[in-house]
Amino acid sequence: MNALKYLIFFTLSSSTLLGQNAKWSTASKWKLYSTFPRNLDTLSRDSLSTYPSVELDNDTIAQFLSTATVIPKERTIGARWMGAPYWVSYQAAGSIYILKVSTYGGFFVDGSDGLYYELPMAQRIPWLNYFSHQSILLEARKYANP
Repeated sequence: MNALKYLIFFTLSSSTLLGQNAKWSTASKWKLYSTFPRNLDTLSRDSLSTYPSVELDNDTIAQFLSTATVIPKERTIGARWMGAPYWVSYQAAGSIYILKVSTYGGFFVDGSDGLYYELPMAQRIPWLNYFSHQSILLEARKYANP
């Protein structure tokens, strides 16, 4: 019976840990980029400096990402994006990484590992509202300082 308890505990804890990217716990310098009017399928680290950006709050992003879980790869095969995504970068372990964030759902893909992640239903509206608000601030700043 004890062996069964340990097996259940290990299974539950490992699935939770696998859902979260270890880099995010030490990540900082989160930024949102404006690629408007271009709808880019990919964004390279080398081109980030050519796009206007706004810093995101580390604690807010960490709070959201602490609830993110991996979407099984079999559910993301052939995934297609509708509309322009939010492009977000972060720094961890001396490197820059990029997230491609959906503007209409609670999911995103981490460019460093190609894995898709999703937020729980209760977090999706606040997540989308946060990015929408930051995007509006970024666009306003961009046009205020041409």
